Amino acid sequence: MRHLIPILILTLTFVATPAVASLATMVEVPGSIDWTDTGITLMEGDVVLLLGHGRIHTDPLSHSNNCYSPAGSAAGDAGADYPLPGGSCYALLGRIGEGDIFVVSDFKMLTAGASGPLYLGPNDNFVSDNHGVWDVVVLPGVEWYGWTRVEDNNGWVDTGFDIGMNEEVCFTASGRFFTSSDFYTGNHTGPSGQGWGAGSGSYPAPDLTGMSLVGRIADCDPFPIGDLMYKNFPDCEGRLHLCINDQGWGDNHDSTWHVFVASTGAVSSIANGNPVIPGVEFSMFPNPALARTHIALDLPEAGPVKIQVFDASGRSVATLLDETLSAGRHEIEWNGCSTNGRPVAPGVYFCQSTTESQVLVRKLSIAR
Repeated sequence: MRHLIPILILTLTFVATPAVASLATMVEVPGSIDWTDTGITLMEGDVVLLLGHGRIHTDPLSHSNNCYSPAGSAAGDAGADYPLPGGSCYALLGRIGEGDIFVVSDFKMLTAGASGPLYLGPNDNFVSDNHGVWDVVVLPGVEWYGWTRVEDNNGWVDTGFDIGMNEEVCFTASGRFFTSSDFYTGNHTGPSGQGWGAGSGSYPAPDLTGMSLVGRIADCDPFPIGDLMYKNFPDCEGRLHLCINDQGWGDNHDSTWHVFVASTGAVSSIANGNPVIPGVEFSMFPNPALARTHIALDLPEAGPVKIQVFDASGRSVATLLDETLSAGRHEIEWNGCSTNGRPVAPGVYFCQSTTESQVLVRKLSIAR
């Protein structure tokens, strides 16, 4: 399989986003507690990415099928006695201090509207019979994030993401793949390699767990990812590749792992005041950018492309392009206005490029 991988070039002003910490924080959110104090205090204007993972059970029977991811139940909306009436039952919720409750689900880009401690909990009206926990990653200062996929039978996948030296990256993965008559999740035995055991010399990563999701940057040693991993890369840089750690892909079928990758940027490149974000080249003129942003796409192959702009809360602001493009370089301009023609407010925005094989998102800032 060949992958259409765009290179998105933005000419814009970079304005540092307020950060609550320099590193990601992993928080356990038990299903049996109404609100878990994460120990994280947000300041008004902080922008953080919340990634939820795992399952909780909503009755005392450990073998019950009533188990839910942070997305909650699709069966119906919560009643009036739930923390968030009308929201998905058993979904992961959040609030800042005593402020309004909001849905986190398995992914949320949050801009703090007020200052205070961050609380997380389930949208359930009776939590005492719940068990299990969700793992939630709180990632501040996100510079870029995107989705890619790993097919069941194509070896190392070129994600199109370039990782810089000292870059801090968070991975989450979901889905199942079938091999012969068995199936395995993206983290069948966990990133630690316990359970199913290591592979052999014929595996892509012989020392890592067989049938697990693994990664590699350039020619550096492979590393385990599983379904959730946060990692710093102090000694390696280059293109990120992913694969299923299997010695033979011929008997795998009908399966895809969906992998989310987010980065706070490379420490070494931010320190000199000229951030180099993977796949993005920044021009710091004008500084600040008052209106127009120039966007260029370099496509190795022809295919459909959609470019959208979202605000920091995830709301769609404008669709700049939605058509099939030929291979090569294409340039468009965003005038800093929303779909209704009104200039957007100053702040942090995200430009999303979507192709047949990849979603790539880059942060940009507008100052007026």
